[in-house]
Amino acid sequence: MAKTPATFNKGDHVPENGEYVCVPCGYHRKLQAGEVFPECISCMSGTDEGQHEEYIEGMEMWEKVVPIVLPPASPLPLHSSKLK
Repeated sequence: MAKTPATFNKGDHVPENGEYVCVPCGYHRKLQAGEVFPECISCMSGTDEGQHEEYIEGMEMWEKVVPIVLPPASPLPLHSSKLK
Protein backbone atom coordinates (compact mmCIF):
# COMPACT_ATOMS: atom_id res chain seq x y z
CA MET A 1 0.00 0.00 0.00
CA ALA A 2 1.35 3.44 -0.94
CA LYS A 3 2.19 5.88 1.82
CA THR A 4 0.02 9.02 1.75
CA PRO A 5 2.17 12.12 1.24
CA ALA A 6 2.27 14.58 4.11
CA THR A 7 0.55 17.90 3.66
CA PHE A 8 2.01 21.17 4.88
CA ASN A 9 0.21 24.35 5.84
CA LYS A 10 1.02 27.88 4.78
CA GLY A 11 3.68 29.08 7.25
CA ASP A 12 5.23 25.64 7.86
CA HIS A 13 8.91 25.21 7.04
CA VAL A 14 9.76 23.28 3.88
CA PRO A 15 11.40 20.01 5.02
CA GLU A 16 13.37 19.26 1.84
CA ASN A 17 14.16 20.72 -1.56
CA GLY A 18 11.70 19.78 -4.24
CA GLU A 19 8.57 20.50 -6.18
CA TYR A 20 5.38 21.00 -4.18
CA VAL A 21 1.77 21.24 -5.32
CA CYS A 22 -0.99 23.40 -3.86
CA VAL A 23 -3.63 20.88 -2.78
CA PRO A 24 -6.71 23.02 -3.49
CA CYS A 25 -5.77 24.25 -6.99
CA GLY A 26 -2.90 22.10 -8.30
CA TYR A 27 -0.34 24.91 -8.82
CA HIS A 28 3.25 23.57 -8.75
CA ARG A 29 6.18 25.44 -7.21
CA LYS A 30 9.81 24.55 -6.50
CA LEU A 31 10.81 25.27 -2.90
CA GLN A 32 14.04 24.94 -0.93
CA ALA A 33 14.48 23.33 2.49
CA GLY A 34 14.08 25.89 5.28
CA GLU A 35 11.83 28.22 3.27
CA VAL A 36 8.34 28.88 4.57
CA PHE A 37 5.37 27.54 2.61
CA PRO A 38 3.77 30.64 1.09
CA GLU A 39 0.23 31.51 0.13
CA CYS A 40 -0.46 30.12 -3.31
CA ILE A 41 -0.24 32.84 -5.95
CA SER A 42 -2.69 30.91 -8.11
CA CYS A 43 -5.31 30.62 -5.35
CA MET A 44 -4.88 34.31 -4.55
CA SER A 45 -5.51 35.43 -8.15
CA GLY A 46 -8.63 35.67 -10.18
CA THR A 47 -11.01 38.25 -8.67
CA ASP A 48 -11.01 41.88 -7.61
CA GLU A 49 -10.39 40.67 -4.05
CA GLY A 50 -7.48 38.63 -5.38
CA GLN A 51 -8.88 35.18 -4.66
CA HIS A 52 -10.59 32.55 -6.77
CA GLU A 53 -14.23 32.03 -5.86
CA GLU A 54 -13.28 28.51 -4.70
CA TYR A 55 -10.63 29.87 -2.30
CA ILE A 56 -11.23 28.89 1.34
CA GLU A 57 -9.19 30.60 4.06
CA GLY A 58 -7.25 28.04 6.08
CA MET A 59 -7.11 25.51 3.25
CA GLU A 60 -3.70 26.62 1.98
CA MET A 61 -1.98 23.23 1.96
CA TRP A 62 1.06 22.02 0.03
CA GLU A 63 2.13 18.47 -0.78
CA LYS A 64 5.48 17.26 -2.13
CA VAL A 65 5.34 16.01 -5.70
CA VAL A 66 6.65 12.46 -5.74
CA PRO A 67 7.53 11.23 -9.22
CA ILE A 68 6.17 7.84 -10.17
CA VAL A 69 8.93 5.48 -11.25
CA LEU A 70 7.74 2.88 -13.69
CA PRO A 71 9.66 -0.32 -14.33
CA PRO A 72 11.48 -0.49 -17.65
CA ALA A 73 9.26 -1.63 -20.47
CA SER A 74 10.01 -5.04 -21.85
CA PRO A 75 10.78 -5.10 -25.55
CA LEU A 76 7.93 -6.01 -27.83
CA PRO A 77 8.32 -9.34 -29.59
CA LEU A 78 9.28 -9.05 -33.21
CA HIS A 79 6.92 -10.76 -35.60
CA SER A 80 8.07 -11.84 -38.99
CA SER A 81 5.56 -11.81 -41.75
CA LYS A 82 5.83 -13.74 -44.96
CA LEU A 83 5.41 -11.76 -48.09
CA LYS A 84 3.36 -13.51 -50.76
